[in-house]
Amino acid sequence: MKHGYTGQVLDFLFPKTLPKGPFLAKYQPVRLDTPQLRLQGLDAVYRVVAAASYRNLHREIRALKYCQGTHLLGDLVELLVRASALLPMSDQVFLCPVPLHWSRRLLRGYNQSQLLAQELALRLSVPMFTELRRVRATLPQTRRSHDERRHAVQHAFHSLPCMNKHIILVDDVCTTGATLNACACALHDAGAKRIDGLVLAQSFDPSTSSGQAG
Repeated sequence: MKHGYTGQVLDFLFPKTLPKGPFLAKYQPVRLDTPQLRLQGLDAVYRVVAAASYRNLHREIRALKYCQGTHLLGDLVELLVRASALLPMSDQVFLCPVPLHWSRRLLRGYNQSQLLAQELALRLSVPMFTELRRVRATLPQTRRSHDERRHAVQHAFHSLPCMNKHIILVDDVCTTGATLNACACALHDAGAKRIDGLVLAQSFDPSTSSGQAG
């Protein structure tokens, strides 16, 4: 719980709840596994769904990642619950958060994708798969091109065996799809049957091939 002047400022900048009623219309889930993205190399993930556009959620996502904005989890996960309707669910499905390298997690104090996945797993009554590891630290992906992002995360992940599992990767933002794809490659190498992706926001236009697909 936040106290004092700093807490008041954060509460003002990042309200504890997202707009309800007609305002929810701007938070529309969208499938990102378009032919354009396939051509850019998002080939290890079967289907990717984003709960909203990054331009509509950037303040909340930045608060969650960098300002201890965990009070926003409930509403953000509600958006993921709605978006998950676009993904197939079965008795074999597992939620898997995109992992942080231990050094970045130590610096930040938590992995926002893990918090999202844990809360979503409770809401959907779906088990977690937490044996995917980020084994190589990478620099922040911001401002990198698609090719630079893809090269940076190549072989950055490793998974323990997950034979015949259907896994849904959970992350906050998809920018180029490079991180999701690298995670999916590691999971496929470990025996996963199918990999889907579920993210809070997409920060590109999936209707055009000029968008950057993170």
